[in-house]
Amino acid sequence: MNDDALRDLLTAIREQCPTSVWSEAVELARCRAVVGESVEGDEVNLRVTTDAGLRCPKVTLWLEEGDFFCDCDDGNNGVCVHAAAAVIALRQARKSGKPLPEASQPTGKLGYRLRRGPGGILFERVVVMADREESLRSTLSAVALGRVAGPRFVADSADLQVERALNSRLGGLFARHELEPLLDALRECSDVRLDGKPVKIAPPESPVHVVVEDCAVGFRVTAIQDPRITEVFDNGVVLCGDVLRPLGEPGLTVRELEDLRKGTIIPTQEVARLLTDLLPSLKSRVTVHVRSKQLPSMDAHALPRIAIESTRDGHELVVLATIVYGEPPIARVDGDRLTHLRGPLPVRRPDMERRLARTLESDYGLAPGIRVRMPFERGMDMAERLGRPNKEVSVVGDGHASFFRAGDLSADLHVRGDDFDVTFRTNDGGSADASVVLRAWNTGASMVPLLDGGWASLPEGFLDRHGKLLSDLLAARAATESKRLPASAVIDLAKLCEALEVDGPPSFERLRPLVENFDGIPEAPLPSDLQADLRPYQRVGVNWLAFLRSAGLG
Repeated sequence: MNDDALRDLLTAIREQCPTSVWSEAVELARCRAVVGESVEGDEVNLRVTTDAGLRCPKVTLWLEEGDFFCDCDDGNNGVCVHAAAAVIALRQARKSGKPLPEASQPTGKLGYRLRRGPGGILFERVVVMADREESLRSTLSAVALGRVAGPRFVADSADLQVERALNSRLGGLFARHELEPLLDALRECSDVRLDGKPVKIAPPESPVHVVVEDCAVGFRVTAIQDPRITEVFDNGVVLCGDVLRPLGEPGLTVRELEDLRKGTIIPTQEVARLLTDLLPSLKSRVTVHVRSKQLPSMDAHALPRIAIESTRDGHELVVLATIVYGEPPIARVDGDRLTHLRGPLPVRRPDMERRLARTLESDYGLAPGIRVRMPFERGMDMAERLGRPNKEVSVVGDGHASFFRAGDLSADLHVRGDDFDVTFRTNDGGSADASVVLRAWNTGASMVPLLDGGWASLPEGFLDRHGKLLSDLLAARAATESKRLPASAVIDLAKLCEALEVDGPPSFERLRPLVENFDGIPEAPLPSDLQADLRPYQRVGVNWLAFLRSAGLG
């Protein structure tokens, strides 16, 4: 015992205490209104009985620290009378060789006894003396004020809460709606027993628990009774080991209970719905036990972003925009649902998802999950947009890489014997297939794709003048098995060469009489051994056959 520390604390409290308060404290100590409760090291707990014993504030003294605390509301502006009385009484007890002050007559504490009975749990309040318990069959105020005979007791704030919860009831069987507020008040009481065994009182909880387990096709979610419950009482109380609590609301709808008692199956592909929708909803209402070994973990740090897939299909750019989480993606947003792709599942951020969807629409003209095919004009515009830096956007694929403006095409005709080549090139060396160029011109397009990427403008002036003839020549050559220009098309080739001021095909010289100063087919010599006389039309036929043979046309 540290008498010096106690003396110093007594002196400090005396100096802070008004004279009237100190006088009242001395009287309380002299009347032995201070009762010691416990000593733990330098911490001493005492109670001060006032107002005929009904109001008993608790005072805690810390001797080594020279500090104190009283749970009354009287000391807000200084030292209260209870703290002063407590330190005076403790000093007097220590002088008498006692560790704590004692009451002038035997004083008990309030205890609460519950027992099993017909209809549920029955309640009784007792005064616990050193050697016995006495049933308290009246209100606290009636005994404290002497209106009825009863044992002397010390009541604390928790006991007064129970008194209010009883609402003039003294004991016996309580209905469920009466028992719940009583049990709530008993939570702060230290001496509560059920059929003689100490119990703790806890707040109500749902008696329904949910278990998540693996199954063949995914996961099974099942509702069970709280496994801690060892006994259920008819007036709405459950016992969980040594804990007594009011029976809480189920927390689930009737339909949910029916479905979950049978076991709800969640397929593997719907694990995102299980983790982001169903389980959070259940956990907010009931206790959930996850026994699954296959359920992915949650990632609270993954953020949503935009992923745009870019591919080329012929002359079209094909883009598909999605909102995904993680890099590489671990989940994809599909409308209101989240599709799990790999690894942990992200915690959804709906506000960010909505903002990204607005960005897709405003900056790219796209909507999540919708594949869009774009002709070259839109494709080049989209390619330019996809090239802009954006930390929240990643582009997958390079389909857009060939959608850029590469300049203007010019045409060159090269004659090779009686055949020809026509090339369409840009100033930078890009080239386009001639058949593609002519097909685009015939359909009214203004640009064509280059073989090495990019798009170039058609040589519209050249094609307007020579496109029809060039198309015929290419078609004639394509129709032959040898893929060479037939002799019948040499005249058209010569016309094109003349228009472009290039040398024509050599065989055209044999056909020139047909197209320049044509006076008729020359007379062909007849075989010397011919004995017949030919009629006029036969003679004309021989002349034509001989001419065509000499021209290489038959």
